[in-house]
Amino acid sequence: MGQDQSVSIKKPSWYMHKLHEDEQFLVSYRKNDMTFMPMVIEVFVLIFVPWYFGVKYNFIFSSHLHSNLMLVWILFVTIFACRRFYMWYMDYYMLTTERLLHIYHLGLFKKHVDETYLNRILNVNFKTTGFISTLFEYGDVSIKIAGIEEQMTIKSVSNPESVKDNIWNMHLTISPLHSDADVDVSDKDKNNNPDNQESRG
Repeated sequence: MGQDQSVSIKKPSWYMHKLHEDEQFLVSYRKNDMTFMPMVIEVFVLIFVPWYFGVKYNFIFSSHLHSNLMLVWILFVTIFACRRFYMWYMDYYMLTTERLLHIYHLGLFKKHVDETYLNRILNVNFKTTGFISTLFEYGDVSIKIAGIEEQMTIKSVSNPESVKDNIWNMHLTISPLHSDADVDVSDKDKNNNPDNQESRG
């Protein structure tokens, strides 16, 4: 049920989104395994029901044509199941030393990436969505981002409270660094501005 929630620096898996040169991968999040169960049941029904009635009424083995039709149907359902699993598995989030990224696919070759820099995060909260999510310890984590009205939501993730804390702690870690950098840049601009320099003579 649970995932490894540590945020120590790790090596990203081969299939994961490429990071910036100085950026380091911390942890990935994806939907709890229980969210895949409806798809498993769906595939089971698509294979079992035709097979059951085909055997019961002696349809499948009554001719080679019927047997071949059943094999084609099973192959079709298998391809359908593999595609659904791929779409589910490749929908994940990456927490890095700089950003939070959401990588997902709308098709086998349609990859989408949404991202936000950690210093732009304003607030992080989580919620469980019912009895099943409470029982299996998963829920939704919502991240409010500066300048964006719609929140980024990590849906049905295991241990949502731990995920929330990890993201917020990384935000607190990186925000002072950006604040100091902004102050340095601001000071340099003031020093380089002729209007702010004292006249000499």
